[in-house]
Amino acid sequence: MPHPALSTMLTTWDAEPHDAPFAGDPAADRLVRSDLSAFLMAAALDRVGQSFKLWAIPHLLREK
Repeated sequence: MPHPALSTMLTTWDAEPHDAPFAGDPAADRLVRSDLSAFLMAAALDRVGQSFKLWAIPHLLREK
């Protein structure tokens, strides 16, 4: 169950027409969509770089 703040952000995100995931890995995408800490970590790391790789970091850390 996502944190209420994350739920609100994702509801807004989902209301906009797009087909872009946050992360290139589906498991990583699910994690940042369900865990506020993972979302905030990835958002803090995302600085116009390798965003698909950066948004997967919380998932990679969780797996280790």
